Parts: sequence; C-alpha cells; structure tokens
Amino acid sequence: RPTAEVRADAVSVPAHRAVPIADPGLVRDLAAVLLAADACGTAARSLDTAVAHAAVREQFGRPIGAFQAVKHLCADMLVRLEQARALTWDAARAVDEGAGAEAAEAEAAADEAAGS
Repeated sequence: RPTAEVRADAVSVPAHRAVPIADPGLVRDLAAVLLAADACGTAARSLDTAVAHAAVREQFGRPIGAFQAVKHLCADMLVRLEQARALTWDAARAVDEGAGAEAAEAEAAADEAAGS
C-alpha cells in the first residue's frame, strides 16, 4: 500500500497529548511490521478468493481447480503467504526484543505475497 509522510510544522500540541518518541527507528520498524501484517491479510484473502474461484469456474467440462497448472499456482501462492507470515511473526518478535532489522524484510516479503 502507498504510504506517506505527514508533517505538522508549527503545530501546538498540549503536553498531555504528546507522545514522546525516544527512538524513531522503532517507529519505522513497528510500521514495517504492521504493513507486513496487513499485506499478509491481503494475500490470504486473495488466496481464498482464488481457490474458491478455481473450485467453481469450469473449463472443458470440469473445474479449473482440477488442472495441475492451476493447483501449482495456488500452491505457490500459499507457500509465499506462509513465508511472509513467518517473516512477519519473526520481525514482530525481533522488534519486541529490540532488534528490528527483520521488519523491512518481512514487509518486502508480505508485499510480494500480496501482489502475486
């Protein structure tokens, strides 16, 4: 999904509403994990939709899900989704433990799974 940077220069925020950010890198890593989790959800929904369509769409008198090539496509989608999920969980754990380098990798894998 597209993201954006929001700037609020010269905006007055009451002290009780301000959220102190000690580590901007942590914010970046958390955002990457959240985007990866969102992309995993998108990929899972896409896979469910593809499998359901393959079960009802017929070609040559039988469901297209019966064709090996379609089965392989769905299996490849599932593998990419599960890899992205595992990376996302690992990235969330790493961020929780204070080492968020895996977050960007998880985001990239999940984006790829969602786009395939």
